Amino acid sequence: MIVVVIVGISAALVAPAMMRAMAINRTNRCQYDAARMFRSARASAIGTGRAHLVHMTPTSGDVRLDVYIGDSSSCARSGWTQIVGGAMAPVDRLWETDYTAGGHGVGLTFRNVGGGPAPQQVCFEPQGDRLTRTGTTGQFTRAATTVLFVITRLENGSDTGDPERQILLPQFGTPRVLR
Repeated sequence: MIVVVIVGISAALVAPAMMRAMAINRTNRCQYDAARMFRSARASAIGTGRAHLVHMTPTSGDVRLDVYIGDSSSCARSGWTQIVGGAMAPVDRLWETDYTAGGHGVGLTFRNVGGGPAPQQVCFEPQGDRLTRTGTTGQFTRAATTVLFVITRLENGSDTGDPERQILLPQFGTPRVLR
């Protein structure tokens, strides 16, 4: 009986640290999955000769990133309204809820480091260019600002204060994880 009590107390002491370690692991996995998704979208745009759009859908409590293939080589000329809003299924997807368990989760956002509003859409063209736009309509811009995709670890919906995980989306070049 004493052994069972000691094991129970030990488990109760270790459980919070294990939950935190598992949450940090999920956050790191989210960072690498997002980096893979951005790299894949850019590489596929270069390989297929068609623009690829990474579209952020901010829904209540669950942000989703979807990757769509355009119907032309240009971000500006592709009919994204019909592609995103129509029957076209995304070729890749990342959900916040896939990295949430036991009150621990992630927050996903874009950040425009050079100032101005954060983009909601990032588009890769076959030449390797990265373009952005702040909404789902309007012009894509080639602004030479630095765009970051930021992953924040959350606990019960609040920022834990842990360091952010960031993915750099350069104007020209491969998206990469910042350490």
